[in-house]
Amino acid sequence: MIKTKIKRTMTKHREQGDILKAHIISAISFLLGFSASFISYVISLYFKEVTGSDNVGPFYFIAFVLELVVIVNLHELIRRLGKSLIMHLLFLAEIATLVFLIFLPPGHLGAALIVATVLFASLLWVVLDIILETFSEDNMSGRIRGLHLTITNFGFLVGPFAATWTLAHYGFAGVFFAKLVLTILAFAIALVSLSKVNHSYSRNLEVMQIFERVRRRKNILRIYHISFVLEFFYAIMVVFTTLYLSEHGFNLGELGIVFTIMLVPFVLLQLPIGYLADKKWGEKELLITALIITTVTVLGVYFTESRTVMMWGLLLFATRVGAAMLEILRDSYFYKRIDMDDVDIIDFFRTAQPVGYIAAATISTSILTLGLSIRSLFLIAALVVFSGLWSAFKLSDNKSTQELADRT
Repeated sequence: MIKTKIKRTMTKHREQGDILKAHIISAISFLLGFSASFISYVISLYFKEVTGSDNVGPFYFIAFVLELVVIVNLHELIRRLGKSLIMHLLFLAEIATLVFLIFLPPGHLGAALIVATVLFASLLWVVLDIILETFSEDNMSGRIRGLHLTITNFGFLVGPFAATWTLAHYGFAGVFFAKLVLTILAFAIALVSLSKVNHSYSRNLEVMQIFERVRRRKNILRIYHISFVLEFFYAIMVVFTTLYLSEHGFNLGELGIVFTIMLVPFVLLQLPIGYLADKKWGEKELLITALIITTVTVLGVYFTESRTVMMWGLLLFATRVGAAMLEILRDSYFYKRIDMDDVDIIDFFRTAQPVGYIAAATISTSILTLGLSIRSLFLIAALVVFSGLWSAFKLSDNKSTQELADRT
């Protein structure tokens, strides 16, 4: 019964494998990852400079509420305009915003433009994700997405050190200029290579109909919960680790070293973990392991009293071992459950990022307003990650190639 059900689920999917297009998308994602990491770990410092406070959550709350509204309706925009045109418009919007930021001194208008940049960049990832699904076959989902994330994360790996060095020497204008150059390069590749990609899809559903479709698919809801947990973790760790360490005497150069060490697991682990999920074990057992690792290591961040660069580099490295596993396993599991026509379900799934960031922004703002320390946010992050185990244990596993072969 299990084998028959899995076979029927896999054969109904209609992805069109195209390794060259998948590699082009990965190249664009490398540039966007490099570009994103230029501001990801320093914009909290920008917001702090504007407001004079560590309580920067409201900026992220606004950005991700806007993203949530757009993502929920993105399937309709794609139906009307097509994936390629939406992608190109987002590139142009982000480029225009960055041009203004280069010439503006830090202030409230600049903060508003950074919120817009975060919005456009986040939506670009969603659209690229939808396009990548067009060229991904289910039985290679873990490997294709593992390779894609590995290439993307090479960009993220080199970004923090470059960003902190640029900020120290050229200020925020230099950071925005570097991000602009990388975004223009990514746009040029997309314009040449992805202008006629699977332009649109025909399904026309209202938002409540999409929620009803998802509600009937319990495993989609469970992996969504795990995705939410991961995005909440990212929101707390990316935004507040920079502020926490800078408050404890780490300079920009030291932050660059710590964050570079921290991101190494994303480059080392995601391709082999994707391979194991496809070939050996499926995703369920590995997801449970990843959630336990992440919970334990984030608790380590909460309890540590260390002030050394190497100790913090190793500790944050450990947190990203679990996070890197969660990221590839989440994507591998989800995309084996849907196909390229399920743009509406992909849209819903990708709302986990804004929902996670909105929840983190709301909680962090409340905690800091009450006078508690940034450190307490790490304990909350550990508890949220731990909650993901409930959904992980209830998942129906995707059987690996070896497991399917053993049943025949």
